[in-house]
Amino acid sequence: MFESDGWEVRFLGGGLTNDDILAFVHEYAPDILLIYGTTPKQAPGVRRLIDTIRAVNAWPDMRIMVSGGLFNRAEGLWEEMEADLFAATAPEALHAASSDEPTPQKQGRTINRRKKKRQLVPLPQHQPEPATAGVPA
Repeated sequence: MFESDGWEVRFLGGGLTNDDILAFVHEYAPDILLIYGTTPKQAPGVRRLIDTIRAVNAWPDMRIMVSGGLFNRAEGLWEEMEADLFAATAPEALHAASSDEPTPQKQGRTINRRKKKRQLVPLPQHQPEPATAGVPA
């Protein structure tokens, strides 16, 4: 689909180490790195890969897109991992990749940050009026 839209595509396949992917990115300097079909077990490795790419900052114009697998099931995970783009389907991926719209600013990570404890404030209970049995006052 990307090739028919004029993109030069290099499919790396599965089972690669982060070092293999970093070597590819260093050699070819792609505009977009698409990570597809991640399983829950692979999520920490994807997180480390994205963190390494951001820390090295050798490819500041390269955007990272995630799609499929865990990213389709865990809403907002792509933002938590600081990917630039997310697409649930191939047509959405092509649209996102072709878009000239700037990537929205991220609000920062929330993974491993403790949630604020919510304080339970009891509501005042309604006290029933005392019953009177028809006694004149």
